[in-house]
Amino acid sequence: MGRLIQAEERVAALTQMLNSHEEMYRNLFNNLGDEVHQWRLIRDDRGAIVTWELVDANPSALKSWNKTKEEVIGKLTNEIFGYDATAQFMPTIRKIFEMHESVTWVEYFEPTHQYLSMKTIPMGEYFISTGRDITSDILAERRLKESEQKFKSLFKNSSVAKILVDTHGNYLDVNDSACELLGYSFEELMMMSISQIINAPLQSEDTYFQRRNEASEIEIKRKDGEIRMVEVFTKEIDSNQYLSTLIDVTEKRKNERERILAEEKLRNITNSVPGAIYQFKFHADGSYSMPYISERAVDLLGFDYEKMMDVNFLFSRIHPEDMERIMHSIFEANIENTLWSQEFKTLNSAGAIVWIKGYSYSIRDFDGGIVHNGVFLDVTEKKQAEEALRVSQQEYQNITENLPGIVLRHRLTAEGRNELLFVSKGVEDMYGVPAEEVMADNQLIWKRIPQEDFAIFMALIQESAKKLSPWKFEHRVQLTDQTEKWVLMKGIPFEQYDGSIIWDTIGIDITPQKKAEQELEQLNKNLEDLVQERAMKAIKLAKELELYWLAAENAKSGVWRLDMRTNKLEWDDIMYQLYGIDRKDFSGAFDAWGKNLHPEDKDRAINDFNEAISKRTIFDSLFRIINPNTHQISHIRAKGKVELDEEGNVIAVYGTNWDVTREMELADEREKALNTLKETQSQLIQSEKMASLGVLTAGVAHEINNPLNYIHGGYTAIKNLVEEQKEIERAELSECLEWIKIGTDRATQIVKSLNLFSRNTNSLIEECSIHALIDDSLLILQNKYKGRIDIIKKYSSAQPLVVGNSGRLSQALLNLLSNAIDAIANKGAISIETALSKKYIKISISDNGCGIAPEIIERVIDPFFTTKPPGKGTGLGLYITKAIMDEHNGRMQITSELNKGTLVVLELPNKNV
Repeated sequence: MGRLIQAEERVAALTQMLNSHEEMYRNLFNNLGDEVHQWRLIRDDRGAIVTWELVDANPSALKSWNKTKEEVIGKLTNEIFGYDATAQFMPTIRKIFEMHESVTWVEYFEPTHQYLSMKTIPMGEYFISTGRDITSDILAERRLKESEQKFKSLFKNSSVAKILVDTHGNYLDVNDSACELLGYSFEELMMMSISQIINAPLQSEDTYFQRRNEASEIEIKRKDGEIRMVEVFTKEIDSNQYLSTLIDVTEKRKNERERILAEEKLRNITNSVPGAIYQFKFHADGSYSMPYISERAVDLLGFDYEKMMDVNFLFSRIHPEDMERIMHSIFEANIENTLWSQEFKTLNSAGAIVWIKGYSYSIRDFDGGIVHNGVFLDVTEKKQAEEALRVSQQEYQNITENLPGIVLRHRLTAEGRNELLFVSKGVEDMYGVPAEEVMADNQLIWKRIPQEDFAIFMALIQESAKKLSPWKFEHRVQLTDQTEKWVLMKGIPFEQYDGSIIWDTIGIDITPQKKAEQELEQLNKNLEDLVQERAMKAIKLAKELELYWLAAENAKSGVWRLDMRTNKLEWDDIMYQLYGIDRKDFSGAFDAWGKNLHPEDKDRAINDFNEAISKRTIFDSLFRIINPNTHQISHIRAKGKVELDEEGNVIAVYGTNWDVTREMELADEREKALNTLKETQSQLIQSEKMASLGVLTAGVAHEINNPLNYIHGGYTAIKNLVEEQKEIERAELSECLEWIKIGTDRATQIVKSLNLFSRNTNSLIEECSIHALIDDSLLILQNKYKGRIDIIKKYSSAQPLVVGNSGRLSQALLNLLSNAIDAIANKGAISIETALSKKYIKISISDNGCGIAPEIIERVIDPFFTTKPPGKGTGLGLYITKAIMDEHNGRMQITSELNKGTLVVLELPNKNV
């Protein structure tokens, strides 16, 4: 019994050990980087190996094959790899089982395009293969051999001199170009060293090797004694060999010296010219560069010369306001081959504006590019002078426009003619004639002056011209409405070089003064009656004041007064009731009022009060107060007036307070109701839009199907070409691709139009193109009218732009166009016309359909009213279109004649207004 237990324990221990080894094997199998796969032999009736099937494969093998275990386990080798792999590997497998020992072998594996180093181990009727990808090693060996062959070929056949030397400078190999450059034969050079051809002692052999891996120049002495300058680049290719490239630059250096002298002459000339001379080039490939700019360019903007040579940097210094205009003018000059001349703003290194005047002539060079040769001049001082003059003129005009009355400049010529050189806009208020008309016909203003007054006016003018003395004249003005004004004119004369006299004159309406004089005269005549009248007014005022106090008490309107000199605040009884304060608890100081203000309103209310005092304006504020006893919050409306002394100092502020709590509650309720109404209307608009999309779905699907046919046709044609031909003509392939592009462009445009129509946003600040919205709507509706209705577009030449919501405007236009299409039973036409005025954009949509009966035309914009059969309309289209127009401050007008057609006119505010 004890032996049995020991045997069982031994078996358990061995089983555990076996499981542990199995787990270790499985971990190694699954995590090994090399491929590992186990196969089972398949034999025929005679015992010969015919193929093998996969028993297991590790993850590395599956990854290499791009297969899963489920796809390969239990499958034959040909089934896994898709070709006759059995025939390729059969010799190796038979050899392994004949020898009964493992074999290492290399084979190209076609399915994965790999060279594999494999080791196969026979195990009874099974074998295990491990493999490693050596593709990169084999390809590297091939590239190394190819590189060596290319090096030898390039070395011998190079058009430049190539020499190979050892560490002592002895020649190991030279090509024909080196022999030609140095003037020696190959055999002669093989007996020489570098030191024998270097000319100058300073250019020693050591210097030659020290400059390896970088370019240098040395002088060489040819066999015939000629000295040549060569550019040398030496590279160490192994531990004891150096490869050098020698390029003859003798003529190049000679030309460079001549070029430097020419550039120095040009620099001296260009630096003597004000501004910067430049050459700017547009290349044929669309790029551009600055081949030349004179050194004085640094004086223009204060940047160094390298930055001024950078075209992109120069463009970045053009002021953003002028960039688009300048680029457009340059391209225009290129097209028309004309003189380019522009003034524009730039930003210098300090960020200040510098005005530049640019001139250039463009010519086309030999490689198809366009070259501008021109000059940049600093015209900042000129522009500043022009701006100062403009500001001065504007200031003069502003002064004249804001002065009471009119300002005019009058000239008496040497021949005696009276002319107006300038008149301010105040002439229209004073004389009843616009300034533009007066300047066109001076007689319009003279005719307003009675003849007797005009005679005196001319006499005074002559006297002032003779003595060059100031003149003053009061005259009447007779207006077209039979009213009369009095005007006081004052002017100062200046004699001009041509003998004419110019008066700078101001005119003031003194009609009130004249009336006051007349009233004063009447007042002096009727002083007693006036005193009596004022006494009656005083009595009446006292009664009105008594009534006011009674009304204030009934309306719960409190009265207060703050003495600014003593800081004493006085309240009436109603004020104490409003604020819930006992008179005995009120300190009477200004701060006592602030203690009862709501903390959130306190600073604002006090600021309103102080601002009214500082600006001498009406105190008008709305704030909340807290009752100190009940803690109830009330809304108070306060108004007050500032009282001034004779010197204009504030001495007091007085006014009223009244409770507006109920009004504020009603206002909140109204605002909530209005928001609810707006939200409901927005939902209604979106719902109707979705309903419209549902109706249009079939048509849009048909429209998308057409471009899909193009795409499918192009695909099919390409497929046939690939299957039928080994080589495809480029023209045939381009034609098929063009079909696909037409289809995708068409489908993209349809989806873009649908997306614009279906988007839901409340933004009213988008820039909307009316023509684009109309075209998108027509694209969506195309299936409803195509082939039976002609669309006639009469678009304005200028692009009509509206600020609003593009989705809602698109919905409105789609509703109107859909109605027009539905109104035409068979064939017909729809006309769409746009026009622009200063304030509005007008859109007219007309059809020759069934029209609308006169008795129902007033109802067509009512919600849920429709003349269409059930299922064809919601009755909300025109109602929502009208709402969208109202939302955009637009107008909609509908006119129709039964059996003849309908015209809908939309007017929307022009974006530019």
